[in-house]
Amino acid sequence: NVFFSCVSQHQAQLWGQHINISGVVHNGIILDDYHLQTEKKDYLFSLGRIMQRKGQDIAVEVAEKAGLKLVLAGAIIEPEYFDQFRSRVRLMPHIGAIPVTASYFADVVEPVLATPEPAVYIGQLDDIQKDVWFGHARCFLMPISWDEPFPLVLLEAMACGTPVLTFNRGGVSESVVDKTTGCIVDTVDEMVEAISKVDLI
Repeated sequence: NVFFSCVSQHQAQLWGQHINISGVVHNGIILDDYHLQTEKKDYLFSLGRIMQRKGQDIAVEVAEKAGLKLVLAGAIIEPEYFDQFRSRVRLMPHIGAIPVTASYFADVVEPVLATPEPAVYIGQLDDIQKDVWFGHARCFLMPISWDEPFPLVLLEAMACGTPVLTFNRGGVSESVVDKTTGCIVDTVDEMVEAISKVDLI
């Protein structure tokens, strides 16, 4: 007599034959924590736990092919995985410890974007810091390799007016409106191509 609610239709379909499901309640965020930013900088952003299924190595590849800076943020959960591509990433984990002030963009964001490496790792961010990095990014990359039920980071990016580029896995199509709030793609090359089209969204 136990019933469960799921965070996406995808999750409900996946588990419906195994458990009693009462319905679907999508994840949500507090919109007041995020601010629409219409003036974008020319960098890509990826936020999430650093682990293989999140696809940060693919995000680095996409950035390199697009010729754009990638900013990575999040806790390193799988150090062995990160070691596979860390030679292509400048490590600046101290950035996550710097609080947001009135001069945060000039003092923190711009120096990170001025580094010569194609990708920069800035550590873990709090919600106020995330708002800044999400808001100014040209787009948000999520090249996941697993069926994530309903990722909150996509909502956070879109709340800042930042288009999301994501692989078509799990419940992403339930939050991203393809070619309206982002682009849902299937390959690295499609993600690279979509970067050049985000200004049309």
